[in-house]
Formats: sequence, C-alpha cells, structure tokens
Amino acid sequence: MRETPPAALIADRPEPVLEGNKNRNLLILNAELRCVVRQSNADKAALRDWAAQRVYAPDEERNRCD
Repeated sequence: MRETPPAALIADRPEPVLEGNKNRNLLILNAELRCVVRQSNADKAALRDWAAQRVYAPDEERNRCD
C-alpha cells in the first residue's frame, strides 16, 4: 500500500486577486501574496518532516516479529 501525504499539505492555495485600482490595493495584494508564499513554505517543511518520518517505517514493519 502506498502512503500519501496528508491532504492539507498538498492542497492548492487560493491565488490572491487584485481588487481595486489604487496603490493601497497593490500593497494589500503584495501582503496577501507574501502570506501565500509563507504558507506554501510551511507546507513544504511539513512535507519534508512527513517524508523523513516515513523513510524507515516500511523496514521497521517488515522486521517486526509479532
């Protein structure tokens, strides 16, 4: 059986959309885009942690003598 990462870690992030035509709207969009990047980086870090925990799990299961 193949394990897959938790769905929350591989789900798409919604892309922020520019609303309005003022400079302040660009500043808001910039902040939203930076937030999405930070969230995506956190997801990648969590995926690396998840994958690291799985590296030895199959061998450990095979070597059990229950």
